[in-house]
Amino acid sequence: MYRPLSTSVCAKVVSLASWLLLLVACSGNQSKTTDTFQIADGFVIESFITEPLISDPVAMEIDENGLIYVVEMHGYPLDVRGSGKIKILLDTSRDGYPDKSIVYADSLTLPTGITRWKNGVIVTDAPDIIYLEDSDGDYIADIKKVLLTGFARSNPQHNLNTPLLGPDNWIYLAHEGTVHTANYDSLFGGSGDSIRVPGVLKSVLPVNASGRSLRFNPETNETELLSSKTQFGHSFDPYGNYFLVTNWQHIYQEIIPERYRKRNEWKAGISPVAYISDHGDAADVYPITENAEHQLLTDVGVFTSACGITYYDGGLFGPGKMLPLLPSRFTILCMQIN
Repeated sequence: MYRPLSTSVCAKVVSLASWLLLLVACSGNQSKTTDTFQIADGFVIESFITEPLISDPVAMEIDENGLIYVVEMHGYPLDVRGSGKIKILLDTSRDGYPDKSIVYADSLTLPTGITRWKNGVIVTDAPDIIYLEDSDGDYIADIKKVLLTGFARSNPQHNLNTPLLGPDNWIYLAHEGTVHTANYDSLFGGSGDSIRVPGVLKSVLPVNASGRSLRFNPETNETELLSSKTQFGHSFDPYGNYFLVTNWQHIYQEIIPERYRKRNEWKAGISPVAYISDHGDAADVYPITENAEHQLLTDVGVFTSACGITYYDGGLFGPGKMLPLLPSRFTILCMQIN
């Protein structure tokens, strides 16, 4: 059952000024703690992996064996010559920190997300969703299959991204409409094509998925539009509530799935999403930057680059480390870079 969360729950949103591959925990190796971040009392932030083992990371996945996959987008924002990579990180010294990286796959254009699937990983790299697999155990993918294609390549921060295994065992894909640029129309001005399974189906969804997020089943080639869209990231809680994010809206929720909405033509005009933050859209943040310049589309002192959202239901934070939590231990982490 999908239900909008009350504002009392949404008040438990926690914003962390952090970066990919920084480990946030309540305890850990103090010698590796970065001292330039301001974090909540009782927490520790540690450098987990740094250059030259990785560079330009945008996403990562940890599989059931503890193997870490990192997506590197070297081409952002204008290079489409195929410099993107997936790397595997290994801890050969067994001290809990990776000390070796292996290029699992390369020649990707602008890869934006990754998730574990079967014997490999699924990667989003517009116009394609790609399955990569290492069949001989050398940590290098030797099987590559395009699962879906047709997605527009526009402004890279708005492209298809973040494949996520949902509670229904479908893969959910964060997506929204194209955002073009006047200066680089030849590179990022495409409108996309009908979404299709190469060599199997001519068309399964409208052009560029009508600018909405979607879900698909790689086993059956079934693909469905969602009723909402999200810019970069999405997350589920254990009850199936589906949370979304944009640069300036750090949390909202799809409350009417498309498969229900389309059954009633009289409901077509009702918004399928709810803006659930009790402290408003483009909520206040408190950057440490002095004399900040005005942003292009938003004001100084509010969310401008929220770009990740995760439902956290673990126990690592411990009692007393957060705002008072409900019994469900509802906590959402939103990334904001200032």
